[in-house]
Amino acid sequence: MVIDKLREIEEKFRTNEILLNNEFAWRIIRPYVAGLLYEKEDGFKRNQRISVKHILTFIYGFPKGLFKILFGQYEMLFFSKSERRKKINGIYHDRVLEGAISLLESHSLLIESPVPVPHYPSKITATKNLASESLFYLVQGAVMIFIRNKVVGEEVIHEIEEKYNIRINYQQIFKRFRAQYISMLWFLSLKKIKGSCFVAPSLYLGYVKALKEKNIPVIEFQHGIINDQHYAYNFFDNTESSHLPDYLLTYGNAINDLLSKSNGFIVPKNIIAAGNYYLEKLSEHAINNSNFKELKEKYELTVAFSGQENFEEDILNFIIESSYLDLDILYVYVPRETKSYNNYNLPKNVVIVEWLNVYEAIILCDFHSTMTSSCAIEAPVLGKQNILLDLYNQASKYYGELLDNEKVTKYATTPQEFVEAVRSMPKVDISEIKNSIANIFKPNHLLNITSFFKYLKLMPND
Repeated sequence: MVIDKLREIEEKFRTNEILLNNEFAWRIIRPYVAGLLYEKEDGFKRNQRISVKHILTFIYGFPKGLFKILFGQYEMLFFSKSERRKKINGIYHDRVLEGAISLLESHSLLIESPVPVPHYPSKITATKNLASESLFYLVQGAVMIFIRNKVVGEEVIHEIEEKYNIRINYQQIFKRFRAQYISMLWFLSLKKIKGSCFVAPSLYLGYVKALKEKNIPVIEFQHGIINDQHYAYNFFDNTESSHLPDYLLTYGNAINDLLSKSNGFIVPKNIIAAGNYYLEKLSEHAINNSNFKELKEKYELTVAFSGQENFEEDILNFIIESSYLDLDILYVYVPRETKSYNNYNLPKNVVIVEWLNVYEAIILCDFHSTMTSSCAIEAPVLGKQNILLDLYNQASKYYGELLDNEKVTKYATTPQEFVEAVRSMPKVDISEIKNSIANIFKPNHLLNITSFFKYLKLMPND
């Protein structure tokens, strides 16, 4: 497991000797090392290079909100990606931050990355005070040309590379980090910012450092599964880090309890249960789709699969094999990205659905399945039971402790077990399914966020 290798690195290698301009730097490259280790483990590339397509997307997104970035007045910054937007009644919401943004309205600005998914048109975007991160990318690209870093401890990096047969492009990582840091210091010199909120701040470590140096609180919102296997929340060295958030707002108390036992993350009192905006919002609206209804009527039972790129071939092969065992079950696979699946010989009862997002598909189907996607903990919030694919024991490692109610979640290691689980899943009242997850998802997200922002004096007029 990757987390075990990171533990080994931090316990056996002298990571505290890796310095960037006389400051501890291991945790700057750590997320990239984790990505490389995952690639060695499952073959799926995570540390992608900037492509021509990405550059064109930056250029296209550059004008979006440019005036707001340079001349707007706001006190709160939000950072996210356009790919996190999900549709509710035809409008695309940031599934993590939209609730918090709505509380602050004109007092905030969302800085949104247009990669890998371009910005949505303003008329179908819930966020009104939004600007593209493209300006920051441009500034950072220019700054990187002139950056000259002093790196100490390169021999330790090379020892890690040799041990795990990886190549860490640390010079480029450090340049990007410094460029983020410098561009954010420049931006903060123009504004009076009181607070900042991030989805996955490990992607913005330079920003985080600059904000913390200016005593601006850095708040992370949970956006996926957090457990003892996640590299971003479990550390095994004693290196002081200025790259972690000040606060983490989790889905619920079960995550808080887990993090209180983990190593090296922020102090437990700054980990606060706040719930989940998108799932609460989605639960308030009926989901109907005439095309899917017509398809569903041909089968006795339906299962929605939330796609995972790193396990996609495993999942699809498992689905295909399962589908032949019971032709009255419809298997609905929702991929993470749009692409061709012509190389798979899909039976009639297996469909690739790209015209619904994964949450809509979960609501419309009878059951949900995945390997390790966070949809496993989200499906019960939407009133749906899980049958998880426990290939390589991945699902049970991720969710065995959190999802242990057999009436709500079952684990299957073979297609035969899977089909049997679908057929034998007990009928459970929706309220009971939702209650089974109550310790993982705290209700009343907006009230929780309001209380938290008031505590930090981040609400308008505070």
